[in-house]
Amino acid sequence: MEKLKVAAIATICALLAGCGSSAVSAVKDMKFDLDPTFTVGQILDNRSVCESKSWKATKDDRGRTVVEYRCDLKNASEPLKSVAKQYIVEEEQTLAAWKATLQGNIEKTKALAQAHEELLAKIQAATSDAELAPLLQMERDDVSSPEVFHGRIEKEKERQIGNLQSSIAAGKADIERNEGSSGGTVDQLAKETDQKLQLAKTLEGTSRVEEVYQWVIDPDGNPLHSVAGFDFIGDAGKSIYSLNFRSGAFLMNIANTKVQTFAEYVGDQGVIRIIGGQF
Repeated sequence: MEKLKVAAIATICALLAGCGSSAVSAVKDMKFDLDPTFTVGQILDNRSVCESKSWKATKDDRGRTVVEYRCDLKNASEPLKSVAKQYIVEEEQTLAAWKATLQGNIEKTKALAQAHEELLAKIQAATSDAELAPLLQMERDDVSSPEVFHGRIEKEKERQIGNLQSSIAAGKADIERNEGSSGGTVDQLAKETDQKLQLAKTLEGTSRVEEVYQWVIDPDGNPLHSVAGFDFIGDAGKSIYSLNFRSGAFLMNIANTKVQTFAEYVGDQGVIRIIGGQF
């Protein structure tokens, strides 16, 4: 009985391995889009940029067969760490400069609002045309009677009080919008910068990068490409960040055997865009 059990288990394992092997072979035997004289396997198994390569077939949570290819890209950690460190410094400097400029504008707005408040108080406290005229920057001409001049002063007083009140209210609103502790422009800038830096700080801890391609095997046994991306592995050997990209993004470089490193593969701008979350 035990022998039958062992034999049955061995048979099941062999069948499963065969299915996995068959699925992987189906992907490897596909024609390479850029050059149909090559198969996908011939291209992906012979890349200078890979430190190591692996293939495996698994079942997803919906029972479909998924084939996965991984390439451990050479010399990936150093350019990522270097660019991430520089990016963090530059973003923090940019934030500091923005804060300084914004704070300078806030101080100017405060000073102007205070000056308008003081002028408004003086105009409202003035009890005679003689007091009001210089505050309103008005002078009586030789032909105007005191009554006519008084009428002009009253109109100008009303106009300037309205303008000053509007200016003071707008200034205070501007200060609150920019300086508010929650949701103000300064606060918003700090939050946006922090979000950018979180990714950069995460990727600064990358020890290696694996390029990942996945295909789903349809009911007729045909491979359908489903995933293309990078998996960033930390010092503990676990994924710290995953990034998907268009399947054809690196089609030219995949087939280029002269590409030797991660930085050459994605390009200098590619590394910067990855760190900045714009890839």
